[in-house]
Amino acid sequence: MNRNSLFTLAALAGTTLFAPLVHADEVIITTLSPVITDVIPATKSQKIVLSPTKPDGVKSTPAFIGKPQYGTLKLGDAKDNQVLIALDVPEGTGRIRLYVDTNGNGDLSDETAISLTLPPPPVKSKVRGNGAKEKADKEKDTEKKAPAFVGSVALTIHYNIAGRGADVPSALQFSYSEGQLSYNRGYSRLGKITNGKKSYPVALVDQNVDARFDVFDHEEDEPAKVTILIDRNLDGKFDFEKEAYDAAKLIRIYGGQYRVRAIDPKGTRLTLRKAGGKKFQGTGSAKDLKVGAPIIEFDADTLDGSVSFVDDYRGKIVLLDFWASWDPDAQAELPNTVKVYEAYHSRGFEILGVSLDQVNQRASVQKFMQELGITWDVIYDGKFVNAGIAKLYGIESLPSAFLVDGDTGLILAKGDELRGAGLQEAVQKALFNRTR
Repeated sequence: MNRNSLFTLAALAGTTLFAPLVHADEVIITTLSPVITDVIPATKSQKIVLSPTKPDGVKSTPAFIGKPQYGTLKLGDAKDNQVLIALDVPEGTGRIRLYVDTNGNGDLSDETAISLTLPPPPVKSKVRGNGAKEKADKEKDTEKKAPAFVGSVALTIHYNIAGRGADVPSALQFSYSEGQLSYNRGYSRLGKITNGKKSYPVALVDQNVDARFDVFDHEEDEPAKVTILIDRNLDGKFDFEKEAYDAAKLIRIYGGQYRVRAIDPKGTRLTLRKAGGKKFQGTGSAKDLKVGAPIIEFDADTLDGSVSFVDDYRGKIVLLDFWASWDPDAQAELPNTVKVYEAYHSRGFEILGVSLDQVNQRASVQKFMQELGITWDVIYDGKFVNAGIAKLYGIESLPSAFLVDGDTGLILAKGDELRGAGLQEAVQKALFNRTR
């Protein structure tokens, strides 16, 4: 449909501003299972302060070869949550022995020592410069940092649930490098968040590695204490850069904004509550929607649920496609769009449609989609040419489309270059560049 015709329809329909959709208060409760695994570590390992002074609680020790160093760490919220550690570093042997009081009885002599090889001394290598203004080569010593040597220890974490004890089998990963002993989590909390037709794998990470998940609030300038990982692109992996959310801040899923209402101490029950009633309407201006520029993000209801654009398309190339079932140009173009979708969907190509059909036409729109084979999500609010997302994007003609990188949110192509054979060429190019 041409630009003047759309303006004419807009004049006949009247002008309305984009209004975020309102939803009732909503709570999502999910159950997670404790799992022993080293696949999901905390972002930063925790250092253990070592001292030659034997801490309270150590009742017995093994026959150390060298001079022992002691340390403690706390896991869980029970009174007996202290874990005793001893590190035996014999001089000149090149080996260390780590003792962890896994059964919590204060007797380190009944624990099996973890024997680790000390890292070799730093290696110095000479690197010669070749600057244009230098009269002679300069030597620069560089040290290759020795790798940390890691050992895994199985132990039980104790919790005080409703006045009663709860024990969770767990594990820790210990590392020793350059005289420093550190540890990270060898346990995880795994589950799924399900709401409507969508379900995402989810994991909890206690960044302090204290096995406490219920304490997640922090000051604005402090790092996250608990991270929620959501496998948004369903690739079977959790991406700490793109799929990690601070439990103390807003989380955008299912086309809405949520806050963590509560997490139980052992991290097996997560409760999310919808933050406010308004949907996110996006920021930015339609005049700035150029190739290479960021897309305008938004949340909206679809015919089958809701969507968060572009959060729900991480790891994908997505086409934001504006059309109407009554528009002859859209009717002519959509079969080609369906063909490209079927050819490239399995390789990471997605489509989000926006219907500019009139009020009370939901059934007609769905019938139109079925006849053409449109199986992707479509937004329809019944506001005709004043459809909320169309107003947000300044749409002046149909069909209109934007090809977007779901990871960066940047516009890869738009407008007429996505018509006819141009759509397939643009999608092929985008998918090729994404895998390079």
